[in-house]
Amino acid sequence: MFDSRPSSQIDLVPLENRIKELEPLKDRVTSSGNLILQVTEQNKTPCIYFKGQDGKDIALMFIRDGNFLIGMIVDGKLTSDGS
Repeated sequence: MFDSRPSSQIDLVPLENRIKELEPLKDRVTSSGNLILQVTEQNKTPCIYFKGQDGKDIALMFIRDGNFLIGMIVDGKLTSDGS
């Protein structure tokens, strides 16, 4: 039978580090897995970024004035916001 217990304390280190990385997200994801983006004083237009294979931002989704928008990023600049 499979024993899921770690063989040593060292086995837990990567998991503990990953949990620490994810800790700030606990208030951004519901128990059913829904992502919450909330307008704040510092961030009036929260958005979701999409990255290309090279790791650069290529598009983003956001809501502005009640409209759902998709923007394209070319050479680091937002070129289209769907409006």
